[in-house]
Amino acid sequence: MSEARDSSANVLSTYINHGFNTTFSVGFDVKFYRRTLSYIFYYIAPNQLIVSFTWLSFLIPLENIPGRLGILLVSMLLIRDYPYSFTSDYTALGIWSLLCRLQIMICIIGYMIIIKLNSKLEVEDASPQYTTNTTQRNGGLIRFSTIENESFDKRAKMDQIIYKIENKGIVLLPLLSVFVNIGFWIHFLVA
Repeated sequence: MSEARDSSANVLSTYINHGFNTTFSVGFDVKFYRRTLSYIFYYIAPNQLIVSFTWLSFLIPLENIPGRLGILLVSMLLIRDYPYSFTSDYTALGIWSLLCRLQIMICIIGYMIIIKLNSKLEVEDASPQYTTNTTQRNGGLIRFSTIENESFDKRAKMDQIIYKIENKGIVLLPLLSVFVNIGFWIHFLVA
């Protein structure tokens, strides 16, 4: 088998000798170039900005439920409705979209846990436990009530747990995003 290459047109000619028959085939080389920069600017960078926008929800006070949920749900809807052109099931862009959605879902689940803990505290605060004692002093009957210290201790412990969840969310979610980015880029650029 002998090959001849025309450098001006990248045409590859091959002569194949099969004993009595000699065949001739002609082909050409096609070089594909992937324009990754356009995908980065149109898809990946805006999605990362939306994910970064959800981290701001942990800076909003806990009592402002509509503000915090508004940021989280609008971010989820923005990423969900972002126009992707998928050609197959598991593309790098599809995996990136899934990772961004998972990061936003982690923020939403974290806030749901905080709301649940806070609602338990509000129910306990609405019905504090009183103890009533009666004593007799100087010939009169005195009745007094005291609030149990347990409800205050529970409130203080739950407030500390909520505070820790919010502060760890502010730090851990950006770190999670950094690790997701590093893993994504190493996997899809090196592979």
